[in-house]
Amino acid sequence: MLLCGIINELDQGNTANARHCNVAYFFCQATDSRINNVAAVLRGLIYLLIEQ
Repeated sequence: MLLCGIINELDQGNTANARHCNVAYFFCQATDSRINNVAAVLRGLIYLLIEQ
């Protein structure tokens, strides 16, 4: 939950020194074999960066 709060703050750009901040994140889940490997993390991050 702490990481979710940090990501929300970065997404909003409330920091005084930040002009524009792109944030890409991916949460892994140990119980789901589709999203707990390196390929899934890279695929998710690349997708988020392209979307931004």
